[in-house]
Amino acid sequence: FYGDAVIEEVEEYNLFKPGTHAFGRYLKLSKPYTYPIKTYLHTNTEPMNAVLNAMSKLSPTDAAAVQMVIRPRDNGWQEQSKSLSEEIFEHRPKKTWFQRVNPFNLLRLFLRIFAIGTDQELMENVDLAKGTTRTTPQTDEAVKAIGEKASHGGWDTVIRIVGTARTKSHAEEVVEIIRNAFGQFDSPMLNSFDRVLYYSVNRLLRNFIYRSLWRHVTVGITFNRMILGSDDVATSWHVPAAKYNNVPNVA
Repeated sequence: FYGDAVIEEVEEYNLFKPGTHAFGRYLKLSKPYTYPIKTYLHTNTEPMNAVLNAMSKLSPTDAAAVQMVIRPRDNGWQEQSKSLSEEIFEHRPKKTWFQRVNPFNLLRLFLRIFAIGTDQELMENVDLAKGTTRTTPQTDEAVKAIGEKASHGGWDTVIRIVGTARTKSHAEEVVEIIRNAFGQFDSPMLNSFDRVLYYSVNRLLRNFIYRSLWRHVTVGITFNRMILGSDDVATSWHVPAAKYNNVPNVA
């Protein structure tokens, strides 16, 4: 896939130099993992440009790293994607058992038509058999994107951003600048990367050093694992192309 890639063996990097302060942050998905981020399939720019450019502006006394630890996910996670696609496509929220057997749903639709009138535009947008409205082009695109993600392999993922600088406040600033660069992967209709608010910085730095897949504790509380599809992973990290990005001082 990367026939023009140049690979050089270098010494192990060390961000933690004497006299510097370290800070780190986790990234998470803002919505359930069934929604994909904006991938290279839906953008006309090099996805890594913003991240590499942000890192290239570091001063000689600063250092930073973006760590992505992934592990193949067993099949089965796609079932939730299938259920979500059906809910979005049929314009219905996730229902409880009582809501599913409620006989008043169809009656409410007919009363709505009776009260508003049988306008041709209204009738064309109503599916009387299912008691739902037909979908919009935006909805169709969202369902298609969810299906595309579910058709590929899934990866348990942890993303950490770590920065070091002479002061703690500047180290936090370095991390935030890089984090903001991940905004290019935001998709209003689908998913985006967001910051984790509650976590242990010391444990994050330790797991960064050991390249651990351990997640922040809020994952266990919210049950919101970060599972990326193959396209999501390839968009978030890939070998930079010199044709589109000329940042020689970023390794």
